[in-house]
Amino acid sequence: MPRTGRPKAELILSADEREQLTRYARRATSAQALALRCKIVLACADGHDNKSVAEDLRFDDADVNSMLVPTYEAVSVVHHSLRKGTR
Repeated sequence: MPRTGRPKAELILSADEREQLTRYARRATSAQALALRCKIVLACADGHDNKSVAEDLRFDDADVNSMLVPTYEAVSVVHHSLRKGTR
């Protein structure tokens, strides 16, 4: 069945970004919301669609989409600033 709707943009993570997201997702001191958002970004970067990510994480697929872009942008900014040595 052909896919309907807007095409999904490809999400490509660098090794450093993937490592940082994995660290946030597994760290015991991370807030649950941050850990969940990191898991969403990692799953989408692995090529899973929003619906399957939502099912795997027991989450609403509309919320997956709304969290995906802001979380990826926030982590990229944090990662970039940490690499430069600024906070």
